[in-house]
Amino acid sequence: MRDFEPPVTESAAVAEARPAAPRALRAADHRNAVQALTRAFRDDPLMCYIWPDDTMRRKLLPIFMRGAIQLAAPYRECFTTGETPLGAALWLPPGKTKLPLPTVLRIMLPDIWRWRPGPLRRFAGILDEFDKKHRQAFHNGGAREHWYLMLLGVDPPHQGRGLGGLLMSDVLTRADSEGRAAYLETQKAKNVPFYEKHGFAVVEQFNCDAGRGPECWTMLRPARR
Repeated sequence: MRDFEPPVTESAAVAEARPAAPRALRAADHRNAVQALTRAFRDDPLMCYIWPDDTMRRKLLPIFMRGAIQLAAPYRECFTTGETPLGAALWLPPGKTKLPLPTVLRIMLPDIWRWRPGPLRRFAGILDEFDKKHRQAFHNGGAREHWYLMLLGVDPPHQGRGLGGLLMSDVLTRADSEGRAAYLETQKAKNVPFYEKHGFAVVEQFNCDAGRGPECWTMLRPARR
């Protein structure tokens, strides 16, 4: 049994000039990255649907973000900006876009008792639904070997400064040079034009959890030659 994650506090990062380039997320960054991502997703419609109770969401969202970083970190395609992370982009590389179930279970199981049946059922069902739509997007003519943006978030006080695009820039440049596509899901309508600006196009718009959950968009970005 693990202790709860420490309470998420407001960002201590001071305003600074926009970083010139993303950098690899290091192990020493994980705690601050968890904090930034938790703040970024605090009002995310999907997170609010999975954990409608505010108290439970505040406790479990940092644990969820810590797990996401642990899942993506071994692939060494996680990026942040600045000396203190202001956000993070967690990518899965071509050929590794389906996380192995044993790895997911190994990371989730120590904290699974915190979830309660309802949130766990919703999360498992939505995860399976997203996986099917992900696979379907590439059965309909898309390139099979692609990059998957598993998670992207910027600390709210630093949003609107171009950091989201910067966090994606390294992988998108490589995707273009490799001739590979990139794929993602988002649950906020305002994110759709942001991703479209970076070359993504909507594949499908739907309400997740068999129509019971929030509106979602799957998006695909063909390689730009």
